[in-house]
Amino acid sequence: MNSEQILIDFEKSLDVSGEFLRTKWEENSSIEFKKSLHTRSEEVDKSYLTTISGLANNKGGMILFGIENKTRELVGIKPEYENLDNRYFASPIRLGLDGSLDYFFFTGKFLNKVVGFLYVSEAQSKPVIMKVNAEGVVRGEIYFRYSAQTTKIEAADLRRILEEEVNRKLDKTLKAMQKVADIGADRLALLNTESGQVDLINNDNIKAVLSYEALKGLNIIKKGKIVDEEGAAAYTIRGELEIELEDGNDLIEKHILTLTKETEIYESFFSGVCEHPVLMLQQLLYHRGQYSPLYFFINKADLSLTQAKQLLESIDDRNVIPATKDRILERLEKSEYTKQGAIIEEVKHCFTSSEDVYQLINQVKTVLSSGSKNTEQKIARTICLNTLRSKQYLPEEIYKVHSKRAIEAISHLDESFIQNNKTLIINELEHIYNVVRNADVNSIMRKVICNVDKALYETKPELAPIPLETIVP
Repeated sequence: MNSEQILIDFEKSLDVSGEFLRTKWEENSSIEFKKSLHTRSEEVDKSYLTTISGLANNKGGMILFGIENKTRELVGIKPEYENLDNRYFASPIRLGLDGSLDYFFFTGKFLNKVVGFLYVSEAQSKPVIMKVNAEGVVRGEIYFRYSAQTTKIEAADLRRILEEEVNRKLDKTLKAMQKVADIGADRLALLNTESGQVDLINNDNIKAVLSYEALKGLNIIKKGKIVDEEGAAAYTIRGELEIELEDGNDLIEKHILTLTKETEIYESFFSGVCEHPVLMLQQLLYHRGQYSPLYFFINKADLSLTQAKQLLESIDDRNVIPATKDRILERLEKSEYTKQGAIIEEVKHCFTSSEDVYQLINQVKTVLSSGSKNTEQKIARTICLNTLRSKQYLPEEIYKVHSKRAIEAISHLDESFIQNNKTLIINELEHIYNVVRNADVNSIMRKVICNVDKALYETKPELAPIPLETIVP
């Protein structure tokens, strides 16, 4: 099941004949409706863990956010949640549930109503157990999805899934033993899919590597999951596997594409360092949302826009998110971003480290005409812009009360100023990115980062298309 097909099926279920838009889908053992989506900082509320674990302990299913469960009306979630992704669920699930499960979150827009979809696969290993206390939930409890409700698991169902788990593991062990017998222990090699190490068992001191042909046949991207735990395996292997022993020839080296967290993409941009820019550029197609520092990776890969488009268009993996790919390619054709919010031209004040932020904003507000539409937000945005134009860093207090205004101010800086004051602007962006945890601010931040990215790195002269094999490592 992929997000594109789910959105198509859901759209077909919509009923527009009544007084409000609603879906013909109903809650059942695999579908749960939630009227709203609650987040705290950059995480979803822990109260959703019961339904998530209940679905995983059964056959999997979906939670749909933004739908009234009784009337099935599409009420929608907050518009700023349209760009939410897996990372909002990653930490609560990792810290709150004991078990192995795959999931992916995406959104769709239907008549201006944003609906969130959390698809939860059946757990790879059962049961999934609560390991935190939350609203009405006790650590150690096991939940199960029954018809249209999630409750504590019944004894009969618990016995059944435990028996199935024992039988599954026994079956895997027997199959593995049979393969060892078929291949022969003296010809056997073991690949650790977490570390990548190849153990030849009976061939001590002999190093093994994957052949080039084997490497070409591997798909190293975990389907539908961004791993959020350092050191965890972030790939599956698909294709025939071969082993070549080192016999004096040079070892084959191939960089492996793994699905990086969004934070690592931005950390690379802020630091200006990227070891494998071509691979990072390709990764952007596997994330939800078009607003990534695209030109930074193109520049670091020493590609022209034509070459970058050629590379991205050639990626036809089923795990690519089509909407992201289309929008990124559109950005390469035309990427003009509007300035965020209005500025008061007559205001010339700047923040200083010794000056109280509230005091200065109120002082300016008093001086301006009382009948004007110069709000506190507009004043704060203008003073932030003036401060940056004077090549000064913003005071720490501004991030607590007007972080959004600071981001909007950066959108008003022209390209030449950004280019001539790169360190100042990058440091401000990085600081705001690290201290602000607000979905509304983060959405604007991504767009403003794209402005800065374009100003700094869209300088590569246009070149003719070249063979892809010279681009892809």
